[in-house]
Formats: sequence, structure tokens, C-alpha cells
Amino acid sequence: MSADSPAAPFPARLVGTPKQLEQRGGARYSDAACNLIESIHTNRGDIQYVDVRNNGCIEGLPSGSAVEVACRITANGPQPIATGELKPRIAGYVQMMKGFERMVVEAAITGDPIPTAERDEVKNVYQFNSRKLAQYIVSLAGEGREMPAPITVFGALNLNARNFEVELRRAAEKLENGMSGFLTQPVLSAQAVENLRKSRETLGADAKILAGIMPVVSQRNAIFMENEINGIHVEDWIIEKFAGLDRAQGEELGLAISLEMAKAALPYADGLYLMTPFNRVALMERLIARLRTEVTG
Repeated sequence: MSADSPAAPFPARLVGTPKQLEQRGGARYSDAACNLIESIHTNRGDIQYVDVRNNGCIEGLPSGSAVEVACRITANGPQPIATGELKPRIAGYVQMMKGFERMVVEAAITGDPIPTAERDEVKNVYQFNSRKLAQYIVSLAGEGREMPAPITVFGALNLNARNFEVELRRAAEKLENGMSGFLTQPVLSAQAVENLRKSRETLGADAKILAGIMPVVSQRNAIFMENEINGIHVEDWIIEKFAGLDRAQGEELGLAISLEMAKAALPYADGLYLMTPFNRVALMERLIARLRTEVTG
């Protein structure tokens, strides 16, 4: 094709996935990339979440920071939608992570190691020792102490941890340091149910376990949970089932899958820990009603 030839029309829908992509993993990020390309090519103006320069979109962050925000996609590229000021509980975490990123960039550019004094200013929140915290909290309760009544402390149990034996060992240490039980990540796979069974077998009947149940409501929601949320695994068959469903159909499917997962999890759990998808309170009311009649009795 010559430079003066008209551009070939962009296909309304891509058909099939190149074999090379099937071998790479990435869990459908190729679909997201193609949707973005199509929206730019057709000046669609739809809303997608993409990485852009901040340029004032989020207050309190440098203009040059990379941020993943909602953008209107046009022929001129992504147009960020202003987020404004972050809530304090979120802003502190974001500032910490951006500080860490800036230090890594500086080290990459200069080749100089990060000074220990500066490195200590930015801590990874996941390195906080929950066992010591539990021990301290439990020590506060008792006659003549800060809290006269006993305190019940629960911890996290990641059923999707890559090395689940290590996760179980940590769970046992949490029990030794005063925790009474655990809240799990959402159960959305057969492996999560199997790891829940292992947890009950290893930790014993005295450890209270509440199995996490969170309805998936759309394919986009399922892909986001699989790729972006630490500790959550959504099986491929669940992601595929949501393809082409509208909001009402997505909620019905999410409800059915949640009931199925709850039935599979309850033989190894003392109860259920329900997590509400954003703005789906009515859906959770329906889920609770059906759990009572179809699962818990």
C-alpha cells in the first residue's frame, strides 16, 4: 500500500487470537490493547482505564507520574478524567508507592544504589508482621488493662497463595500468637476449595474459618479481579461465561456462581465472609436470601 492509499477499514470485531499470544499468558490483556486501538482508530469516545501521565489528574502527585485512571478514548488518544483529591486513607498509600517508584527510577538512571536512610523511608506495607500485631492486641485485654473484655482477632488466609504450604505455616503461627481464626480471599476456583480443605485439616477445628464469597458481575470485573487484585484467582471458565452478558444477566450468573462456591466451601468453613461488589447492595441482599434458603438452611 502506498502512503497515499486510504487506510484499510478497521474490523468491527477481531476474530481469533494469534497463536503467539496464546503462549504468552497475560490473561486477555491483548483484548484490552485491541479495544484501545480500535477506540482510537474510530474516535469512539468510550471510557477505558489506561496508564497516562498524571498532569494534574490526581491532586498531590507530580505531573510526570504514571497513573492508571479512567480516560475518554478519542482519535487524539486517551483524555484523562480528573480524579481530584484522594481520600486520606488512599492518598498515604499512593504517595508511599510513588516515592518508592521515584527512588527506583533514580537508581536505574544514575546507577547509584538507594541510600539506606532513604530506603527506610519507604516501606512495603505487606512486610508488616501480623503475628506480632495480634500478640500485642490480645495483650491489651484483661483485668486492669486497656480493654477489660477479651478481644477476638482474625487474620487473612490467602487460599490462592502460590506456595500454600508456607501460607499454612504462617496461619499456624498466627494462631500461636493469639488469633482466633481467618477470613479468606474470595473462593472462585476449585484450587481455592481444595486449599480450604487443607486448611481445615491442618489448622484443626479450633481455628475458625470464614470462607470469602464475592459475586463476579461482568467479564471486565472478572478480568480485573484476576489480573489486578492480589490474592484473587478467577478460573478461566468463569471469565468466559460472562462474555456478551448485560448487567442483569451478569448479576444472575454471578449469583449462581457464588451459591455454587458457597456450597463447595462450607463443608470446610465455619461460616461465610461476604464481600460486596461496588454499588451492588441489592445483589447482596438477594445472595443472602438465597444462601439462607439454599445453602445454610
